[in-house]
Amino acid sequence: MAVRRRSPIGARLASVASALVCGGACGGGAEFPRRLERVQVVACRPALPTPSLAAVATTGRGRIQLVGNGWDSAAGVSHAAMMIGRITSDNPIDTDGAERAVKRALPALEMCFRSRQQAAVWKFAAGWVVQVGRSGQVTRVVGVENVLDAATNVCASGVLKEIEFPIPTAGRASLRIPLVFDSSGVSTRASVVDFDGEQRDLPGNGVAAEPWTPFANQYGDVPGAEGIAQATATAVADRIPALEGCFAATQAMGSLRAVIQVDGSGGVTAISAGGLGDGAVETCVERALVTLHVAAPAATATEIACDLARGDAKPWHVSLDDGYELVTASRTELHHGDVRLANEGSEPEPIETERTALIVLDADTPGSLISLALSWVNRASTAVIAVRTEEPTPRYLAMGRTALTESSVLGDPDAVFPTLRVGAKTVTACLGRAAQAAPLTDLAAVSGFATKLAEKCKTVHCAGTLLLSVDADAVAAALLDVAASARRAGFQRVLLGTDAACRTGQ
Repeated sequence: MAVRRRSPIGARLASVASALVCGGACGGGAEFPRRLERVQVVACRPALPTPSLAAVATTGRGRIQLVGNGWDSAAGVSHAAMMIGRITSDNPIDTDGAERAVKRALPALEMCFRSRQQAAVWKFAAGWVVQVGRSGQVTRVVGVENVLDAATNVCASGVLKEIEFPIPTAGRASLRIPLVFDSSGVSTRASVVDFDGEQRDLPGNGVAAEPWTPFANQYGDVPGAEGIAQATATAVADRIPALEGCFAATQAMGSLRAVIQVDGSGGVTAISAGGLGDGAVETCVERALVTLHVAAPAATATEIACDLARGDAKPWHVSLDDGYELVTASRTELHHGDVRLANEGSEPEPIETERTALIVLDADTPGSLISLALSWVNRASTAVIAVRTEEPTPRYLAMGRTALTESSVLGDPDAVFPTLRVGAKTVTACLGRAAQAAPLTDLAAVSGFATKLAEKCKTVHCAGTLLLSVDADAVAAALLDVAASARRAGFQRVLLGTDAACRTGQ
């Protein structure tokens, strides 16, 4: 079991706190000190994929198109008990060359499966999603469909990450690599061993280095996911005493989301908690929930987003010590480590990183600097955007547009993207060719626009992502209320960009 250290925006949470007021017998209606509220399980739901310009997204951040039922029936390339199905890609790449590269790694991959084999004859199919960069190196192993135990996943992912693939024509590509282990008719004399003959802990003593986002990291829709979510909620509720202990040394109050990966046996293979803005509490919550067992698992893995609250519900906040590739933005410049970047009219060379980026905006950061920041983190696996307010930690705003959210083969040409465009003084709502503008200060009108877009999407073929666009002369603080209005209207997947106009399809 792995704890994934820091991914649809949570439902509008109802307040769960109330003050205890004593009557006249207690001194003329004096108010007692308010007690700290217990942790509440607000809801658990199937986790939605990260917002994307692809209208169809089946595997979260990976965005890989599934073939038929997810498996190519061709025999493929085999090595003893291992077989490769047909490799597919979201961007042009030499798939025959990719197949040959994976073939060379089959002995090591087979050992990953052999090391966990429990029966004399065993057959199992899984599909790994890997991202390949401009040099042919694997920049990230996104995930696996049809999860085995965590140790096998870590072992196979490690082997795949060392493979050198053909150089993608477009500079990067996401490959879906189906693997089948079938020991029927094959000698199983190899004894059950660990990866290389010795016991290993998971990376970081069970704590992986994946930053939090409120969305699914790997998996797509799974039949029966709603039932799994309900069973997960029951299991999480049983851990309330342990969750209470996470708050023993703090008075932190607010909302938190845990994205929990549940495997085919009902165990938890990874978990990421965030949104409270307190890294210590979030880590404790992860450790309290990583040993959950869900009573109604599916045959394959899925991800469940569980929303928790302690005291009054609050907007999500982001912990800066969560392992992100951090970029900060002021009114005049950007910072990444020791590097400063001013807006000089040209796009910067993107930061080379495999991590999730976090862009923290000062309240007066203009749209022109926001656009520059998104260009700077364009190669990140995904981007979280937050805004500094008067609160101790930055407030979550939306997910940011990166290369992985761009148009792909999954795009639906008939889908219409609902859009809210924020300027210096106005907000424009549009769907297809229809557009309507209102003053930015008229929050009731802005909220009404979002509601109208949601109602219209019930009758029009809309994409699953709302585009939040910011003009060069708008400022970051103005985006918070607009994004909140979109989420209240039901748009859970909000993607921030700077060039989104009213548009149909890709």
